[in-house]
Amino acid sequence: MCSTLIGSRVIEYITIYLKLFTSLCELPQLLSFSKYCIIATVTELKKIWLRSEIAVADELMSYVPRLRAEFLARHNDFISGAFSRGVPIELPTLPDPSALTTRMEAWKMDGLQYRWSDAGILKERFREPKIRARYPTACALLERFGDHCGCAGYSVLERQAVITRHTGIENRDNEYLRIHVPLIVPPGDIFFEVEGIEIDWSDLWGFDNQLVHSAHNLTDHRRLVFLIDLRRDFLGLPDQPPFDPNRERTIPPFTRGALPRQLHEHQQQQMQQQMLRTVILD
Repeated sequence: MCSTLIGSRVIEYITIYLKLFTSLCELPQLLSFSKYCIIATVTELKKIWLRSEIAVADELMSYVPRLRAEFLARHNDFISGAFSRGVPIELPTLPDPSALTTRMEAWKMDGLQYRWSDAGILKERFREPKIRARYPTACALLERFGDHCGCAGYSVLERQAVITRHTGIENRDNEYLRIHVPLIVPPGDIFFEVEGIEIDWSDLWGFDNQLVHSAHNLTDHRRLVFLIDLRRDFLGLPDQPPFDPNRERTIPPFTRGALPRQLHEHQQQQMQQQMLRTVILD
């Protein structure tokens, strides 16, 4: 009887722990404890979509080895050289006193498609024969998604660099979800933030690029992802509001650690397992 009572208590404690953990993982932005109140003045919007929430995520991840190999074959100076063929992306500076100063050319691209419908711009580099020969896997992906794809290409975050807070001008109606497919991610202090919610590149994820965001690489190595925008309706996702300049101006400055990190599913599972071990040992 005593062992039964102890067993029921352990199960009860585990249930409580898991319920608390699930709440923290799913609703971090709704917490009202003192240091999480800084976003209470703006309408709450979903910021980040994890791998399990993106219909084509597993398909995209299956191409990672080939996407990475084809990029490195073209850019053989990427790992330790000058990365001489990378094209720098210039960003407008937001009036955000928290934006960390970055050196020039923090963000570089090898773009394959650029679509800015409002400006009547569509550049399809992936249709050029030399690009198709260079990046057959990426070009096949863009053909497969067709008109459902907005911007796409290889995106590089330089070492010891910060891409300061900005929003995506080519997606003002918020028709597309921006997806990051991790290809080369160095160990160490490297992360992304959307309106203060931090996430790493240990798995695929997508985000609303009409919300202010920044990327931080405080390591001595470059980060490489394959960036692709896909229509929300194609992914079966609900609409998000279009760009709101007033929201951009009222979002609090980024303070690292002020909000809970967004954990990937594998990180959530690891934390659950650790909590179970802690409860059992206690």
